[in-house]
Amino acid sequence: MNESQKILVIECFAAAKYRNPKSRRYTENWLMLCLLLNIRSPSAYKYLRESALLPLLHPKTVRSHLASINTACGFDKDFLSLLKKKCDQMTDIAKHGILLFDSINLRKSIAVNLSNLTYYCVPVSDLNPNVAESRESAQLLIALQNKHLLENCNFEYVLTGKIGQDLLETFFGTITQVSDPNDHLTTPTFLHLYKILSVYSVLKLPKFSNCTITNTDAPKLSLEDLREIFHNKTNERYEKINRLRTKLDQLVEDGIWEPCDIFPQVSNGSDKSNTRDWLIYYLCGYVTKKILIRKQCASCILFLKSSNINHPTAGIVVLKSKGQLIYPNTFLFEFLSIVEHSFERFCMDYVFEKVVEDITENNFNFKYSCSEHKVDVACEIIVYYLQMRLCQFSYQDNLKQKKVSREKKKISKLYNT
Repeated sequence: MNESQKILVIECFAAAKYRNPKSRRYTENWLMLCLLLNIRSPSAYKYLRESALLPLLHPKTVRSHLASINTACGFDKDFLSLLKKKCDQMTDIAKHGILLFDSINLRKSIAVNLSNLTYYCVPVSDLNPNVAESRESAQLLIALQNKHLLENCNFEYVLTGKIGQDLLETFFGTITQVSDPNDHLTTPTFLHLYKILSVYSVLKLPKFSNCTITNTDAPKLSLEDLREIFHNKTNERYEKINRLRTKLDQLVEDGIWEPCDIFPQVSNGSDKSNTRDWLIYYLCGYVTKKILIRKQCASCILFLKSSNINHPTAGIVVLKSKGQLIYPNTFLFEFLSIVEHSFERFCMDYVFEKVVEDITENNFNFKYSCSEHKVDVACEIIVYYLQMRLCQFSYQDNLKQKKVSREKKKISKLYNT
């Protein structure tokens, strides 16, 4: 038996020791083989696992390893480190590659990275490129490169067929096939598929081509290599949340923020309220609903559920409610109004850091009853609300960009290119 078959037999005997599948423990090599099988064919992986033919991991466990690899546009330094580790095991002939060129028109679009609570720019295919001009530019670039390689780099010959666009078009065709019936891929979907194919190509040696094949079928790179390169980093999201929690603890220690056992009376008079306050009150009820899911403290639940149905800004909730919407706490509404005002000022760059700095430095006063959980609850509310507003802002900004793009398309039809 080869190495892969030995690993399979060992895992089958190890799985037979436990009645509960959740009690199983897997070796590093088996984890790597499960990762490769799931990338190769998710449907086959699902069938083999559900039919209990093989002791395979849950797909969520496999995806958790893939999620550690960056999917942002451009070159990922960590992935290049993984590629370098693989190239160190290859011969000089196997390290030769080719360069591919293509052109595409893009427009700007922003999205929210929940792992670090910031925006990131994603290019989206926009205007339809002129195919003839693209081929002419590619042919000109290939001719210039051939001349440079032959005259300046002392190459004896150049295989021009290896520098064409056919392989690149084949790659995009592979991406389209992987996405099943989705012919119009979004940028996040393309980046996810590109990440999966890139990891598979690095971890598993091809059976053909100019690479040297050893006698074993076991992966040349182990799961430990992936962890060493991608997992040895502190999550930026947790770092930001911990800094926020530290600031809130400091406010408590300095006596600036104290719990309120007796709340002041809130007037229900004819206060002037505008559309902005109505929307914040509606969003505050949504945040309350999400926070209540994870709460077990009786004092925290009592505070979040103590609402005022006659609040002057409850207009949207009254109009849309069919008995399911939540009327939020008035003091929570006042606190989120302050957070929203700060978000409106710093909604473009470094949003989370600037908003946290602004609300903690300028008379932070969130009237909360539970002294034991007030820091945790305030931190959860701020993080969840800012995360929600970041997504909403990016969506609205992308709608504006699409409108500008439509105008550009109309104008482009008036010009001959």
